[in-house]
Amino acid sequence: GIYMTAGELTDCYGYSAAVGGIDCYGGSMRNCVGFGGGSVGLTVNGGAVIAINCTGYSIAGAGISGSSSLMFNCTGYSTASAGISLVNGTMYDCLGYSSVGNGIYSWNSGVAVSEVRSCKAISTAAVALYMNNTTAGCKIYNTEAYSKWNNALGHGVVVAGSNTEIVQCTIEVTNASANAINAASALTTKYANNAFKGSTTPINANITQSIINTHDNQGNILV
Repeated sequence: GIYMTAGELTDCYGYSAAVGGIDCYGGSMRNCVGFGGGSVGLTVNGGAVIAINCTGYSIAGAGISGSSSLMFNCTGYSTASAGISLVNGTMYDCLGYSSVGNGIYSWNSGVAVSEVRSCKAISTAAVALYMNNTTAGCKIYNTEAYSKWNNALGHGVVVAGSNTEIVQCTIEVTNASANAINAASALTTKYANNAFKGSTTPINANITQSIINTHDNQGNILV
């Protein structure tokens, strides 16, 4: 639909029945919508790329796919993959929704730390928020994760790296056998001030709490 490597894209709509809706490999986007009939709805790829108030829809890939980028108040919808997929990047106030895959899927490459702050991840058929950060961990703050998948594997948040921080989040599952926070192998995770709903065992046995501090009299804690 639209392909750009530099400049600014504002109030635009990119559509393609065969490939991606909007592919941005440089510059910035504001108030744009991308629909991908054959690939990703909205691609935000590059260390200096910024997307603000943008939306990506896809019936063939992720709603939004990013790499080393910044996203503010963006929304990704997908009926084929993750709502939002991001590597080595940061997202603020974003929503990822998927009827097939993860609401939000994020991972690290190298020593970078991916961050999900004040976001929402919703899935009707998979883990809501999957942080596949095997090297440096990740940061999940003030985020909501809802898995509507009525299956024991329908976890709210799955982490795959130690040093991950999960703070002030609301995590809800549909199946009581699913975990609010899950890990496939043993690791340490910092988690505090979270609200869990729907899970008989909110924290998977593979996860060890790595916060050694306690709240002070005013309720503050050093993470």
